Amino acid sequence: MILGFLFPIGGGFNDLAKTGQDRRFIDLDLKAYSQYFKKLLIFSYLNEKRRSYDNCRLVSNKRNIHRYIYSIILPFINKVEFKNISILRCSHLTATIPAIISKLLYKTPFVFNYAYDYKYFLKIEKRYFLVFLIHLWEYLALRLANGIIASTPEITDKLNSLKLKNIKYIPNGVDLNIFKPNNKIKKNHFEILYVGRLEKQKNLMNLILAVSKLKQKRKYILHFVGDGSLKYQLIQMAKKHKVNLKVSSFVPNDQLPQFYNRAEVFSLVSLTEGFPKVMLEAQACGLPVLVSATFGKSIIKEGKTGILCKTGSSDIASKLELLFSNRDLRYKLAKKARLDVSKNYSIQKLLKVEIDFLKSLV
Repeated sequence: MILGFLFPIGGGFNDLAKTGQDRRFIDLDLKAYSQYFKKLLIFSYLNEKRRSYDNCRLVSNKRNIHRYIYSIILPFINKVEFKNISILRCSHLTATIPAIISKLLYKTPFVFNYAYDYKYFLKIEKRYFLVFLIHLWEYLALRLANGIIASTPEITDKLNSLKLKNIKYIPNGVDLNIFKPNNKIKKNHFEILYVGRLEKQKNLMNLILAVSKLKQKRKYILHFVGDGSLKYQLIQMAKKHKVNLKVSSFVPNDQLPQFYNRAEVFSLVSLTEGFPKVMLEAQACGLPVLVSATFGKSIIKEGKTGILCKTGSSDIASKLELLFSNRDLRYKLAKKARLDVSKNYSIQKLLKVEIDFLKSLV
């Protein structure tokens, strides 16, 4: 069998490297695919060279064609490859344009991840002109796909309500060999960690406001690991409210455990999420998590594997005070979360489930 892999529009290995995710993709996903498929074709939107495994071939955008045009012509300029592919694996909805065209032209089966409500995300970003386009795109992808991987229980229910076939719930996973607890370094401050993009969707302004409301805010350090369009604005806001904010650039995925193991609490109070990998990584490292109920209510057991909060600053502050004042609670949450991740979210086990699903659709 030949597996084809499609990055999201504009994506590639070098794009993953910017957020430190390239090694994770190669060492986990591609390694698994290469073991269970005879040949693997990886289609990149970038003009790049990257070696991985002997049976993997990278098809790159050597002429630097614009990403939107390239997404349409990709199945035409690589006609032989697309006709011979047993099944296409699309990383997200935004990877499906070439797959849709290939399905219509060559009847190539394809599968994609449905990770979150894309239209809601665009509304948060105020990109209203794209909502209709995504709605049409989503309609075609959902009905032409041979299988859909749903990342959360809510999405699984939503897709099943549409009476679509071959819906498979497979959450994100974590490499438990890399993400594991380590001895905490004793510090004079309480560190609240966030890892991810610095964008409006992540609700980081309310997180800063929440820390500014804490009774002993000088004992707290708020640490953001990531980059994004709001970086300067967030730094200025923290200064205004006298919040001790530290911002670090993206780091390679396999170096994140040292950040998780230095913190006391991981906070992800986003307005919307799919099934966040960073939350699983934090839990795997034995770090108690505070997440917003908007996405966390179906994946967090309240008071057992994490603490849920509303997205407003007052409730975030209240839950941070609870965690700050109760060391036993933090220990209990961390221990149970690690056990839960070990049991249900091992990336190696979940990749095998995914591969079995892909093969069943050929």
